[in-house]
Amino acid sequence: MPNLNELIQLMERANELIRDHRKNPDSAFPTDIKYLKPIMGSIDILKSKNSQAITLWLELLLRNPFPLKIDEESLSKMVSFFLEATKTTETRKPAFKCLAMLAQRANVMHCSTEEPSFYIHNIEVSELTYYEFLAKLSSFGKKVQLAPVEDHDSVMIKKMKMKIMSNNPTDNVLKCFFEMLNERDSRLGWTLCKSFLKVIKYVETGSVVSALKERCSVIFANENTWINAMTILGMMSLQGWDIGDVSDIVLKGISYTNEMVSNSETVRESALFLLWALTRKSNAVGKDLLCLVVGRALFDPSLSCRRGASAVVLEHIGRFPEAGKEEIVSLINFHSVKRLRNCSKAVKRVLEILKCEEVFEEILLKNLLHCNLETKRQSGYCISRHFRGDKVVEYISSINPKTPSDFISILIVIQEFTEQSREHEIEKIVETIAKLKVDPSFCKYKDFDIFVENYLRVIEDLRALESRDIICGNLYMFLIKNVLPSEVSRVSWRFISEDEGFASKVAQSFRRGTEGLILANARNSRYKEKLGKGYLELLEHGNIDTKAYAMKAIRLSGDIEKYKDHILGGLENYHTDFRGDVSFRLRRESLMASFLMEDRTISSRYFIRYFVDKSKILRDECILLCKNNGIIPEGFEYIGRKGYSVDSDKFQLVIEFLDSFYIEFKRLENESSLGNDKMLFMASFEASKCLGMEYQEEFFRGVLGTIGSSDASLRSFIIEEVFKARERFEKLIITMFYKSCKRVMYPAIEVVCEMIRLETEEDCLVIFGNNHEILNRLSLILQESSVPDGIGLTIRNALERNTHFSES
Repeated sequence: MPNLNELIQLMERANELIRDHRKNPDSAFPTDIKYLKPIMGSIDILKSKNSQAITLWLELLLRNPFPLKIDEESLSKMVSFFLEATKTTETRKPAFKCLAMLAQRANVMHCSTEEPSFYIHNIEVSELTYYEFLAKLSSFGKKVQLAPVEDHDSVMIKKMKMKIMSNNPTDNVLKCFFEMLNERDSRLGWTLCKSFLKVIKYVETGSVVSALKERCSVIFANENTWINAMTILGMMSLQGWDIGDVSDIVLKGISYTNEMVSNSETVRESALFLLWALTRKSNAVGKDLLCLVVGRALFDPSLSCRRGASAVVLEHIGRFPEAGKEEIVSLINFHSVKRLRNCSKAVKRVLEILKCEEVFEEILLKNLLHCNLETKRQSGYCISRHFRGDKVVEYISSINPKTPSDFISILIVIQEFTEQSREHEIEKIVETIAKLKVDPSFCKYKDFDIFVENYLRVIEDLRALESRDIICGNLYMFLIKNVLPSEVSRVSWRFISEDEGFASKVAQSFRRGTEGLILANARNSRYKEKLGKGYLELLEHGNIDTKAYAMKAIRLSGDIEKYKDHILGGLENYHTDFRGDVSFRLRRESLMASFLMEDRTISSRYFIRYFVDKSKILRDECILLCKNNGIIPEGFEYIGRKGYSVDSDKFQLVIEFLDSFYIEFKRLENESSLGNDKMLFMASFEASKCLGMEYQEEFFRGVLGTIGSSDASLRSFIIEEVFKARERFEKLIITMFYKSCKRVMYPAIEVVCEMIRLETEEDCLVIFGNNHEILNRLSLILQESSVPDGIGLTIRNALERNTHFSES
């Protein structure tokens, strides 16, 4: 009889083999029945050593078919141990399996009461544990009492009850499963289908197939029945049952689209699964159905449906090859259908092979009104390139567009046909849009901005405008609602210059102060003098947001020189509030305005500052300015937006800095593992050697701004870079150190203190640690009551470090 030490050694050795993936549990543990009784007797000690390993070992030993004799005390201990193991994720499944095998061979009692309470061998357990145990027990052929599935049961309880019922098949069970075919929860659907399949093995399948087909009549409001019925039929076909002709069901299922319900996609997916199962059992797909499936593979809004359809196409062509159709496999497969853009590229060739224009056109016309914007765009793109315009005109005329989404579809069609110079084919719907008076309630829809964006694109391309008043009314409404202010104002300039009434209306609304109206008036030349006073008032007395809008309008107007002082003020504006650095927009617009000034040193100086300043948005904007005009030829894709653009000759004063920066950045990109921000600063420090003293000062001001507002990691990195170049920046550091502006002075104090710290660590007090004037200044600052606690602590630490270093 094995002793306890031997059991522990065997268990630990097996566990080590499993952990190192050298063996699986079945071959790692000894399976001799002689170990079962000693383990049961020492279960309390063994479980304290390794509960997971002993559970896996017992699962193997309990599989032995020999009689099991166990006393009541040991049985209770074993049941308690297994129930405890079910509470752990790693041992839950093997523990339930062990408990079921133990109950099959020993007298393990189980019952439930009306309260309800649930017991396994007189131990109260949760409802889920109880039914999961019964499900496992019934899977071993043990007859257990069936419990009806209740509406209030949780999903997991329902799944367990279904498994119990499928393991005890009766006519009532099948009837119950038929009643559950309309189950809405998709988590239960798969369990229901698998359970259904187990039960019908014991009944006459012909009647079951007929009953399933009968339930596939009307789809709407019966989507779940269709999903489950088609899945079951597909499973039956895969297992060799004859399910007869289901082509009508498949056709309806694949064609079903209804955005009013959430599971129409799943209906199509289930229909494609059924068709795939039939094809896999060597049932050929007819030409019309094949065309529809190919259409779904190319145009279905759902990726899972596109991939399901591509699987059917692949299966069909693989089993029934036809001359000329093999190429479809390279055009339609699991990977190629991932992006609708790639699908659109394959349409022309697929049409040439299959000649299925009518099927494709029907799918695309329906997809036009889909809620997904990418699906709309694909439909407009494909229709404008492969089909005549009269059909789409007829289709759009037959619908009654009411929402922004409906009109977005029409606008996309117009854009695509215009791009192909085929707008004459759709004159009727172009006229509809030209005369469209936009309902103000549209602004309540989430896709209102998308509607406005597409409306503007169409209006810009219209040549003859008979409905000018309606269009001006729409543009004015967009300006009032302040939707896409830059885009709407740009389109409005054309109508402001041509329509005096619209120009007057926009000018009179200037004081509303929305960004759209401020920008729209930038080129309202009829009221230039009046609006000029309005811009000055906004720049002097407006809030930080309206100042930024006014500065942008001034830049767009091109009338710069008389606002020079305000531009300089905007460049130095670092106002913050509860939202953070809200003035970055004003600084950005002031920088762009400064590029239009005659004095190029202003824009060049502030460009250098913002290149390394506190606002990451402005740092990125400086990079984009260089990239958009070709000074920086490539890279920086991580920024992910277009940015502004100015002529490259505006950067002549700093071109040497930019060239040096780009070379160093590309070197770091190839040779270092630093993040983008750190590479930018390291490359900027290297490039700053090319700058004159005036630009060096602006550069260091920007660096101080970042030190004062960045996270600890970037701050430490920049300070180390400053330390490496401290001899070059010494005069600038000391100059900033004595500034009265706290935004500059406090970061400069931090830099000085960090320089002292790093000098003490490197045992070289050569610059800042030996400068008594700086040390005295730090002592005086420390005595000021207005100094922030953080700055005070930094100064105190620096002075203490310096004192200890000098004494040593």
